Amino acid sequence: LAPGEAAGAAELAALQSVGFDAAALSNLGGPGTAYAHAASLTRYRARVYDADWAAERGATDRASETVGDVFADFEGARAHEALEEADHDAYESFEGGLSDLRSAVESGDAEARASALSAVDSALLSGIEALVGPDGRAVLESAFFRARLADANERYRLGDGAAAAAATRSLFQRFESDEARFHEFLEETSEDLYHRFEEEHLVALVSAYEN
Repeated sequence: LAPGEAAGAAELAALQSVGFDAAALSNLGGPGTAYAHAASLTRYRARVYDADWAAERGATDRASETVGDVFADFEGARAHEALEEADHDAYESFEGGLSDLRSAVESGDAEARASALSAVDSALLSGIEALVGPDGRAVLESAFFRARLADANERYRLGDGAAAAAATRSLFQRFESDEARFHEFLEETSEDLYHRFEEEHLVALVSAYEN
């Protein structure tokens, strides 16, 4: 892939991820409010990784503010009550993980930051499945991938091809491990699309960013 093609793919990814806005989904009629709440949790997944990236680059204040914004948004969102009712353990782990993540960011403890980020991500995945089931979680995992691919392209645009490749490679590993059953769900839905996504996008983007 040429850099322009990679940029175009990531731009489309970013635009598509906006489509998972909870307010819009709640009015669609088909997906329903539970899906809208799960979409909000998916957005939080992407946002905490934005915070982690900012912390990694040394932008501590921005990273802390991003985590704080996620917490504030969640406290005022209808997804708050929905998650608490659907999976109380996930709700507690998410809020506790956000607090730990912000503390780790502000203290500059990279190991604690990674642990807290993992806890938040795991809690949100559990909450999403509790709200919409395994198939709904797989669909929303695709939204998470789109947002993270856009993040990888932004790193590339800023001149850090190695970081862009690493971020994309991490997504490939998630895909291969069948996180949220996304790998299996996509393959069952369309084997052609599955092969294209894996080979022409994930694998090809890693090579494009590295070269």
